[in-house]
Amino acid sequence: MGVRAHTVKKGFGSPSAGTDPTHRVWEARMPEHFHSDTAPGAESYTAPAGHAKGFVASAARTIGADIEHVFAAWTDDAQRAQWLRDGQFALTDRTPGVSLHADWGTGKLRVLFMPRGAARAYVTVDHDGLPTARRAEQMTKFWRARLSRLAALVERARR
Repeated sequence: MGVRAHTVKKGFGSPSAGTDPTHRVWEARMPEHFHSDTAPGAESYTAPAGHAKGFVASAARTIGADIEHVFAAWTDDAQRAQWLRDGQFALTDRTPGVSLHADWGTGKLRVLFMPRGAARAYVTVDHDGLPTARRAEQMTKFWRARLSRLAALVERARR
């Protein structure tokens, strides 16, 4: 499941829509059979304070290692330097084995970790606050490549 942002004009969307001429609304992306007005979680909600404005880049990958090793590769500086060499990463919050939040330049990262069996983890990265759609496309490719490199690193270490 991912997250998508869009702008809603005044008077439409959530009850708070009338307080600002435009505001960002976040929707959970769910399988087609969940798209109904009565499905739990299908409703829209206003982005919490602190979320960056702009475009969003998203990437996801299943990695053949347990969550603890994958999470450590994000939070340990030495391990992270092996697959993410750009110095823009600044960890701001973490819940071990579940999620982490970080600043990346002028944007924000939200990384979620989900188990996929005994020795597999599904990782999603959402990078908020990108200035243009083109930059979001570039960063989507960047995060896909970084997740591939992360997978190679932790899967090799596991052998």
